[in-house]
Amino acid sequence: MSIVKLTVQAYTKMVLHAAKYPHRAVCGLLLGDKRAPDLERVSLVDAVPLFHVALPLAPMLEVALTQLDIWCKEHDLVIAGYYQVNENQISIFRVIVLACCDHERVPWKCKLLSQNCHLCLVQTARGALIRSGAYLELSDFDNHLDDLRRDWANDHVNRMILDSC
Repeated sequence: MSIVKLTVQAYTKMVLHAAKYPHRAVCGLLLGDKRAPDLERVSLVDAVPLFHVALPLAPMLEVALTQLDIWCKEHDLVIAGYYQVNENQISIFRVIVLACCDHERVPWKCKLLSQNCHLCLVQTARGALIRSGAYLELSDFDNHLDDLRRDWANDHVNRMILDSC
């Protein structure tokens, strides 16, 4: 059985993204540590909120993936999964976890982990962050495209999450 660990930061950012747009479907990517690829234990260390306007817009997705690929290389991370939350379903996440081989050495290949993955959620202070309105501070890639000053990496939100733990 594969173990998928979702950090407080990754989980809370997914919840905040859904809380910010409860009336819309939202989606984003999950990042894993590139230095520790392991098919049996996957650690999802961060979430990057992508869209809330329209999920299947290929040109915006291509721009987001290009920027994210550069950012991931600088931070020793890989795109390791995808999440989607349908409208009015803040607590129901669809998470697809990918185990990716090192594309520096071999052609890029992804494999969907087994349906029996055990998702280890860590305790989080997400309730306090939602009550405080922290989700309003979160910027997804749609926000970034509207105003380039909005940080899709959400460094300030990451700090709020770490401070709340």
